[in-house]
Amino acid sequence: MGRFDLLLNLTGSSVLARHVIPVQQLAHWEKPPLVPEIVLDWPDMGVIDLPRQFWSELVAHLASTRSSLLVFCVGGHGRTGTAIASIMTVCGWESADAIAWVRANYCTRAIETKLQEHYVHRIAGENAPINSTTLPF
Repeated sequence: MGRFDLLLNLTGSSVLARHVIPVQQLAHWEKPPLVPEIVLDWPDMGVIDLPRQFWSELVAHLASTRSSLLVFCVGGHGRTGTAIASIMTVCGWESADAIAWVRANYCTRAIETKLQEHYVHRIAGENAPINSTTLPF
């Protein structure tokens, strides 16, 4: 992990936390992670209720700190691809181009569901190609 400055963990469970000891007298037994980890509770095959502003602020942080980012989930397809495409859209990519690039260059199975495609379109500020009345947000 020494090559990354920040982890974007989409599984909902930290991969770095060895112990969670919320008792002040015992806190010295906790070991801080070597790299900061953002842990998002993103449901498998679904989307997360984070707006474009989250992705914009993440990109701004990465740019201002010149940090490298590792994005991952369990399977590495749906959530990971959706997050990568969302980051790309706030960097100026059209959503369809970001989705196509992720599938062509990262994983052909990336962004697994129509709901995830819709999320990328929404983060890009574009009209989504599916009926938004059926979506949970």
